[in-house]
Amino acid sequence: MKQVLLEVRRSNDAAIALYRTMDFFATRVRARYYPDDEDAVEMLLLLDPRTGEVLPHDDEVGLDER
Repeated sequence: MKQVLLEVRRSNDAAIALYRTMDFFATRVRARYYPDDEDAVEMLLLLDPRTGEVLPHDDEVGLDER
C-alpha cells in the first residue's frame, strides 16, 4: 500500500484534527461535494511501500479560508 485517501466535511474540525494526528495532509478542496453544497477536504496519508512507514508531508492546500 502506498497511500490512504479520504474526504471529510470542511466544517468537521475535530475529524480534520484527528486525521492530522495520524499524519494525513490536505491535498485539495472539492467544492460543493456534499448534497447540502458543503465542501469536502481531500486528505492523504503517504506510506513507504517497502516498510509501511508514514511519509510526512505538508498540506498542499490551505484550509483557513472558508
